[in-house]
Amino acid sequence: MPPTFDPFLSFLRRAFAAQSEGDVRAHALWLEAASYLYPTDSASIDRLMLELLEQQDIAQAIALVETAAQLEPHSAAASVRLGYALQMANRHRDALAPYRHALAIEPAFPQLRKNLAIALNRTGGSSEEERQLLEAAVAADPSDFALWIHLMGARRACFDLDGALAAASRAVEIDPNSAVAHSNLAQALKEAQRWDDALTHAATACELAPDNASLRTGLGVLHLLRGNYAEGWPAHEARWNDPASMLTNGRPQFGKPQWRGESLKGKTLLVWGASRAWATCCSFAASCRCSRSVCIARADVSCGIRLRRWARCCRAVSANMSTRIPPRVKSKHCRRSTSNCRSSARR
Repeated sequence: MPPTFDPFLSFLRRAFAAQSEGDVRAHALWLEAASYLYPTDSASIDRLMLELLEQQDIAQAIALVETAAQLEPHSAAASVRLGYALQMANRHRDALAPYRHALAIEPAFPQLRKNLAIALNRTGGSSEEERQLLEAAVAADPSDFALWIHLMGARRACFDLDGALAAASRAVEIDPNSAVAHSNLAQALKEAQRWDDALTHAATACELAPDNASLRTGLGVLHLLRGNYAEGWPAHEARWNDPASMLTNGRPQFGKPQWRGESLKGKTLLVWGASRAWATCCSFAASCRCSRSVCIARADVSCGIRLRRWARCCRAVSANMSTRIPPRVKSKHCRRSTSNCRSSARR
């Protein structure tokens, strides 16, 4: 952080106070004083914000851009800058207001629609609004690779599978050497149950990023869904060997062998996991829907109360919700992973 930052920020705040009181002369004087310490133009504020963020002085960066936005309430750039800094602090919900303010001032401001769409996605906002923002963004800049990646997810969330496939395919066309693009396309193809194409692109993603355990896990899931357990389980469990994973305590040992497609007819599945393992539970339901040979009598899902609506809507299983914590597998990893959903079959 520059040694003059504190007095610089103090002068900016005094300028805003004078502006709020309608004291034009004092406002100009405090801004001039601040400019002797650091330039006050928009580009310079951008550079200082990025410097602070790179140094992990996130609170100071937010304080700076918040004051700058107060000084320029009609500037889309100032509001976008504030939203960006808040997102860097993982405060996506707080970023919504400045982004919406900027959208009302200058809808075509660069990166605005994409950043607002990401904030909506991270806060559980409207999938339709997210999609509309990204559609407008790609219309303005059809060569932006990241926009197509985000649009694929937004279209899929709105149940537009053809649109999701088109967006994912476009991302691969823009950057055919991107593992992320091939992985995204594999996900869309999986939803369309185009299994061979999905496996091809998932394998390509793994070849492009051989050290990415999550990509190998995704490939493993595809093999498992097709009944290829010999290749599916080793790839799926690559995550246990990933140094970047939260699963750092080793794979837990279970008394029963891994499931290899045996009939589950008449049995009950207990699906449980950490309180935030919602995606895993939804993935479980989707897998049951795809695996028509799996005949489950009942599924008991032990998760947060907010998943009840999802459970009632899921026709793949008859889910009985519980907020109680089920017996834990004897492994410390359960306390650390946010996606350690485990299933066990019992009569």
